[in-house]
Amino acid sequence: TTAPRVNHVTLGSNRVGGNIPSEIGLLGEHLELLLFDRNNVGGTIPTTIGLLTNLEYFNIVVNGVTGTIPTELGRCASMGRVGFGMN
Repeated sequence: TTAPRVNHVTLGSNRVGGNIPSEIGLLGEHLELLLFDRNNVGGTIPTTIGLLTNLEYFNIVVNGVTGTIPTELGRCASMGRVGFGMN
């Protein structure tokens, strides 16, 4: 059997805590939408986010993320919208 394709992950306003795991990049090339807005996510954005090459929208506003924006995010050639505010 083939694993299902995940296109959207929407976790906004759900009191999600902890760090974004480096395994986030394993969600695959079909992921287009990744929303963590308005939660309790901390730590840094893993560099493996660059493996999500078809990501169009990434939102992590209103969390506790620290560090720099990984340059690997530039590999997401389809990125049209991104939100980092209030971290």
